[in-house]
Amino acid sequence: LDLSDASALLTFDGSGSQTISHAGTSTIETTIPTINVASSSDDGFEYEASNNTYTTAANMRIGSRDAGATYGACLAGIRFAAVPIPQGATISSATFDISSRANTSTAVNLKLYAEDVDDGSTFSEVAANFTSRTLTSSSIDWDISASWSTDNWYSSPDISSVIQEIVNKGGWSSGNDINIMIKDDGSSSTNNRSIHTNDSGFSPRLDITYTQTPSEFNNMTINKPTGNVILSSEAEVDGVLTLTSGDIDASSNSLTLTTEASVSGASDASHVIGTISKITKSLNDTFTFPVGDGTNYRPIAISETSLATTTEWTASYTNSAHPDTDVDGSGLDHISEEEYWDLDRTVSNNAKISLTWTEDNGVTDYSDLVIAHYDGSTDWDMITSTPSGTNTSGTITSDAVVTTFSPFTIGSTSTFNPLTGAGALPIQLISFNGEKQKNYNVINWSTASEKNNNYFTVEKTKNGKEFYEVGRINGAGNSNHLNSYTLSDLNVEKVINYYRLVQTDLNGIKEYTKLISIDNRTDNIERYIIKKTNLLGQEINEYYQGVIINLYSDGTTEKVIKITSF
Repeated sequence: LDLSDASALLTFDGSGSQTISHAGTSTIETTIPTINVASSSDDGFEYEASNNTYTTAANMRIGSRDAGATYGACLAGIRFAAVPIPQGATISSATFDISSRANTSTAVNLKLYAEDVDDGSTFSEVAANFTSRTLTSSSIDWDISASWSTDNWYSSPDISSVIQEIVNKGGWSSGNDINIMIKDDGSSSTNNRSIHTNDSGFSPRLDITYTQTPSEFNNMTINKPTGNVILSSEAEVDGVLTLTSGDIDASSNSLTLTTEASVSGASDASHVIGTISKITKSLNDTFTFPVGDGTNYRPIAISETSLATTTEWTASYTNSAHPDTDVDGSGLDHISEEEYWDLDRTVSNNAKISLTWTEDNGVTDYSDLVIAHYDGSTDWDMITSTPSGTNTSGTITSDAVVTTFSPFTIGSTSTFNPLTGAGALPIQLISFNGEKQKNYNVINWSTASEKNNNYFTVEKTKNGKEFYEVGRINGAGNSNHLNSYTLSDLNVEKVINYYRLVQTDLNGIKEYTKLISIDNRTDNIERYIIKKTNLLGQEINEYYQGVIINLYSDGTTEKVIKITSF
């Protein structure tokens, strides 16, 4: 069965999830992005004789340092985090680079291993933390006699067999961590070399190239009433990928569309979850990546590619905030804290990019939208771009080709456009409280943000069952700044009056607060609040949240609960 034949069409239309395990007919070679050691707990070493360990020192030692109980042979460890290699892939090449911390020519004899675990853990300065780890059966000799110079980089021998042993483990998964272990192998007792750890710009780095035989199809149609199509290995489509109903789950193994492949359909009902790649080879190529989160279709597109060179573009969508949401001073006010896209390519091919927004993004002035790009280390930069559409939905495209990639999200140049995303509460309530005046009650509340808010209603009850409307006040619609509201109840009986706040959004959906109470049983026109405290008797300000004790001029007290959210 050759599903890559031009006449072949594979249709998934069954109920429940289905898994692709076609054997495939071709091989894809992938070079992972260089991985650098990130923190002090990601590298270090141990003197095997004393089991003393060092992870915060400015250097690591490899080889041997003085015979005896204090020092002796060294065992160093380097942890490379989030290694993006699929389980069972074939390792073509693998090396790591280290930088010398001093001029040296002492000869050292080393063996290179990995820690024999599915997912490498960080190192610590607990005694024997390095020597207590199990090493792979595979190892590579590294005998060094050439001189090294301070701050120069030096590459290890190929350690493919060591990495292969790890990625072949049943518990290995793409994105796990690998610990490389450098063990002394008979160096003279005083022969060692000092290398940089994670300090400055000289932290160890890892480079790996692997191949994988993907499932290969010509045309594929996803039209499933329930369930997803799950990729158990990398998959390729050479013809038309038709997305009608049901998603392709490429979260563990990516889907690649070759140069002639195209996409038909794609919607909330059918898209790709995880990573999808597209290979382009022509000038001014255009492609829309049909990605989403399993519920929402959130595509990203490229156009006007700058090179007629074979390029593999890779895209994925994440429906949560990027770990860093700081923005630079280029005119960008804020970014979406609900989503971002990763888009990258294998060669220096540039392209315009396009993102989309929907009603869930909370857009109130789409003309202020821009594309934002994370600079990889400190903050988000604004990309000059043009939006097209309405506040409900639309597309925003960069004005020029983008030259630096991954990640991207939607930003705003103004304080409008909350960009709150799907599932955000319509109101972020800061406070809701009431105060007794001479012959009436005053109800106060304030919000930090509002989304599609139509109006507020204050309701009153005496028994907790029957509620009466006191009054209405229009909401701010969409807002991400402080709004304060006040409403007076002029028809107050001499009982304990209970109030609640009702928020109604633009589509009629209502949210209710808990009840607050005001005791109107005492009629004293001279009675007024002289002090507010918490339950410990400490004075509080107007922003305090929780139980409040009001002390009145007539010596009476009242307990009020100030709530903060629906």
